[in-house]
Amino acid sequence: MMLARLITITPISVLVGLAAALLGFIEVIFLDRLVYPAVRRAHERKKLTGTHRTDPAVVMQLVKFQGLVVLPILGFLLGEHLFGDYVRGVLAASQGE
Repeated sequence: MMLARLITITPISVLVGLAAALLGFIEVIFLDRLVYPAVRRAHERKKLTGTHRTDPAVVMQLVKFQGLVVLPILGFLLGEHLFGDYVRGVLAASQGE
């Protein structure tokens, strides 16, 4: 019952959901291009000695799911409750009110 009061679908929640999708996309690109190759190389070196652990590809799939699916959904569903007053204030200030 408490969660149902937090979920409000308004234009602000759509705006926050799009912003969360953009942030998730940037996160995935950053990790995929800059962090993943170094982690993959280290994993391959450790495979030679038998001291490797979880495959970095599995971790990267979880990061992609979190950034491209979970983050936008949470931004859409909880955006009004978390950022509604702030976004309305920014919009009002930009219109000169």
